[in-house]
Amino acid sequence: MKTYTTAQLIETLKNGQAAEMIEPVQDIIVKRTSNGLIIMKDALSEKRIGQPLPLTPIVLQGVWRKCAEKVSFQGAIEALKEGEIVSCKLGQEICAYESLDEIVALREVVEGEWYIGELE
Repeated sequence: MKTYTTAQLIETLKNGQAAEMIEPVQDIIVKRTSNGLIIMKDALSEKRIGQPLPLTPIVLQGVWRKCAEKVSFQGAIEALKEGEIVSCKLGQEICAYESLDEIVALREVVEGEWYIGELE
């Protein structure tokens, strides 16, 4: 699972993408909008939901992971071209791909559910 510092997250999170803090506090989820990073879930306080992410000491020390975003197969290919990790879920099986050099089964293309990011 690829992780990001808060600074890296601010630089790389695209509009509509969400991310979850995994350290030092879990259960804080933010989403990038045209207004910046907006809190979607906050384990520390429900008052902050819908508000911009404050750069508190906890947030500045945060370690984040991007939440998987469901896309079409074509969207997954575009994400791979941009250096993103993509995952395919087919039944109970999950495969992650890091480059266009990896072999993808035809069944995954046709029947699989594709995501930008790693699924757990």
